[in-house]
Amino acid sequence: MRAFKRLANIGCHSCSLPLQRRIVDFYSERSGRASVAALAEHYSIEVPLYIVTAVTGQVAKEACEFNLERPAGAVPAAVQVTEVDGSMVPIVEFKDAADVSDPAEKADKRKRRTCQWNEIRVCSTHDTKLADARYGICFEGVLETGLMMAMTCAQSGMDPTTHIHGVGDGATWIAAQYEVQFGTQGSYLLDFYHGCEYLSEAAAGCPGGGTPAGKKSWMEKQKKRLKENRYGEVIGELEGNIEAPEVADKEAPVRRCWRYLSNRKGQLDYKGAIDAELPIGSGEVESSHRHLLQQRLKIPGAWWKKETAADMAQLRVMRTNNEWETFWQEKAA
Repeated sequence: MRAFKRLANIGCHSCSLPLQRRIVDFYSERSGRASVAALAEHYSIEVPLYIVTAVTGQVAKEACEFNLERPAGAVPAAVQVTEVDGSMVPIVEFKDAADVSDPAEKADKRKRRTCQWNEIRVCSTHDTKLADARYGICFEGVLETGLMMAMTCAQSGMDPTTHIHGVGDGATWIAAQYEVQFGTQGSYLLDFYHGCEYLSEAAAGCPGGGTPAGKKSWMEKQKKRLKENRYGEVIGELEGNIEAPEVADKEAPVRRCWRYLSNRKGQLDYKGAIDAELPIGSGEVESSHRHLLQQRLKIPGAWWKKETAADMAQLRVMRTNNEWETFWQEKAA
């Protein structure tokens, strides 16, 4: 028996809990080599890169379980603002050597590599009386994303009386999941600025919108109509200026805008949201892509295995949800 090992809770070829915490703290914010250098600079500890990677990988898997097992919010929320959006992350996959016949590919793993961009979905939700949002992420399909939305809302204080105010870019699957997961308890609003982007493209094809000054005046008129729930007038004006059928869709911005808004009439209650002092834009979740995911997962030269990217994203979600200290306290218990 070695008393120091027992008292310090460490063993051969392992890292103490305080060292693990410092390794993960660095590696969750910067590259592996930069983390090794930071450990040496701040703590005068030389830790091999493979140890830094292995420790962070294990803790990230634990963070995933930690995020899934968080209890429901203690204080019920009357209204929650919930937004969902996707972000692309760089993913690399490797074929198994047994699945290729070329000897060069069998010998060189790099020749069996496939690089692509995969979508990771982010959900943000918060009580309208609180400033801090709670986040969740999902790398899987539509239904799994919907379940993640419901779980994140529950952890943020949703109960059967909570109204879920959803805002998004109008993607059909997002609106469908709001209905599936929240039913009459939720409502979904088309992001005002996405709608305005379509209107901006269509302006030149409508009377008075062909010049910069005319476009500005026309846009202000349509925005005012939308905010007053007079979207029927907006759609009607677009319908009267739709391009001829023989014009290709990519060259018909008025037609695209008319179709986009016509298919989302049930998502245009901007007046109701404004009167209730609720947001009409999804900027919160869109801005989260940078500080939650891109700041680490999209650093120059970074390519990830899918499962590793998902684990790292869960680790960063835990930090962003202000549960870093809680996680390490539970891990030490």
